[in-house]
Amino acid sequence: MGCDYYIVKQLEISHINCNNEEIITPLELDREKCYFLYYIDDSIDSDDSFDYQEYNDKYEKKYARYINVTYVPRILFENGKWKNTSIQEKYEETVKEQIGNDKILSIIKKEIRYLR
Repeated sequence: MGCDYYIVKQLEISHINCNNEEIITPLELDREKCYFLYYIDDSIDSDDSFDYQEYNDKYEKKYARYINVTYVPRILFENGKWKNTSIQEKYEETVKEQIGNDKILSIIKKEIRYLR
């Protein structure tokens, strides 16, 4: 069964590649399928005239609170240092697999929410 919106936790890795270009690479950690607690009244008869734009505007306003990010971005790596050793142990290998031997400038853990 589908879902209404997604919450994605990801690392935003800022690094310098072999061409000395600064690149930001997103690395998805987790994707959660989420559902609204209640729905807009969907009792629309096929014979009724229907304004899709008006419906979409109402939909987005009503459910905006679900897609507002509540997670505060966290800096995990900056100035050549990990925030602490447990974070380093948790993410270092995964980051290296993603970017190889590029020089890491910073790593920020973020949350992204979007409608299905």
